Parts: sequence; C-alpha cells; structure tokens
Amino acid sequence: MMKGQKKGQPPKFKISDMYEDQLLKMLASGHTYYEMGEAINLEMENVESYMRQYRKKYGAINSAHLIHILHTLGKLNNG
Repeated sequence: MMKGQKKGQPPKFKISDMYEDQLLKMLASGHTYYEMGEAINLEMENVESYMRQYRKKYGAINSAHLIHILHTLGKLNNG
C-alpha cells in the first residue's frame, strides 16, 4: 500500500507520473518546456507545473540540479 492509501482503494496516481520519464529525458537532452509540450501535446504551463513537481520530488533547486540528481541516480540511462 502507498502512503495515504486506504485499504481496498487503488493507489493514488498523478497525471504527472505518466509523463515523468519522457519529460525528464527531454529536459536532459536540452529541450525547452515549449518543445516538450509540443512533442507530447501538453500546454507549456502544464510542463512547467510538472517540472516544479519533479524538482520538489527529487529535492532539486533548479533544472540543472535536477539533471545532475537524475544522472547520479541513473534515471537518465538508456534502456
């Protein structure tokens, strides 16, 4: 069971989880938020919101720091 999940309930799922791997890899490849949104059919404001969530999730202070953390964790490896 996930934190905050009650017995018998499905796990909580955020829309941002669906895009996390794709957006983070695009960020690390140098894409702008606008380009990311265009590529996966999201408004740039949504991409910005998701990126704020990812920075908070990983404890990053900015996008460069986020990329560094992701590389350290091996989350940007191919495959």
